[in-house]
Amino acid sequence: MKLFFGLTFILVGVLLLFGFFTANLWASVLDNFVAVWPVVFIFIGLSVLARFRTLRWLNVLNGLLIVLFVLFLFFWRWDFGWTGPLQEYTLPTISLREQDKEVKIIFRASSLDVEFVAQSAEEPLIQGTYVSHAQNLVLKQNENVITIDFPRMRAVTLTKNYKKKIKMALPRQYSYKIVIESGTARFFSSFEDNPFRLIEVNAAIGSIESRFMKTAFPIDYVLKSAIGNVDITLPKDMPYHADVRAVFRSIDMQGLQTKKEEVPTTVRIESAIVHGKIAVMGGE
Repeated sequence: MKLFFGLTFILVGVLLLFGFFTANLWASVLDNFVAVWPVVFIFIGLSVLARFRTLRWLNVLNGLLIVLFVLFLFFWRWDFGWTGPLQEYTLPTISLREQDKEVKIIFRASSLDVEFVAQSAEEPLIQGTYVSHAQNLVLKQNENVITIDFPRMRAVTLTKNYKKKIKMALPRQYSYKIVIESGTARFFSSFEDNPFRLIEVNAAIGSIESRFMKTAFPIDYVLKSAIGNVDITLPKDMPYHADVRAVFRSIDMQGLQTKKEEVPTTVRIESAIVHGKIAVMGGE
């Protein structure tokens, strides 16, 4: 058994050594663990049975299963689960108040990827799609505050994939505050003209990927997570202030920085482990 545990730690170390450390990887590992965590009781049961002299061969079986379990955690992808491929559904159309030019959108889910794109039309409507194994999205709206929730299922098992993906098209005449509350969360956006005033991700494992060419106002990035990953690219010559609080950090900061008192774009990170890049276009 000690041999198999040793091999498991060596495997994880090699994965980390060769650059597998990203928030997306750990999000996938957490998704997989939540889906099959009861198997831990099987490992414990086999270990107890292996104490009997006639059943010591179960130690070898248990060790092999543990190695396979670790491989499963790192390499299985939930884009295709035991219940078949994820299905795409149309997001209910959201009509915005034209008098208010600021919109707040709150997302809640066990595991969620959120991507934003620009709306080609000027109509005050948010449209989009979401990917899931079930049509279980709950949308609530109070004027220009929208809450999108995926209620937890009674159980999460191999037959119930709980990962969700949302893609939303945003009207260009509004500014937005985005808050994501999830076990694992990934925010992605790439705009010519930035529409966001706030991007906040609260998750066990969180990732923010954002880039834009210009903006009419500063933006606040907030990432609170146990494990975090950031890939943020700001417009050329745009000052920013980064406040990174982490036990282990590997953040490459490129381009201009300035004092917080000057009210620039801010990046606030509170995480045990954080990795990534914050860059200004053309900055070195």
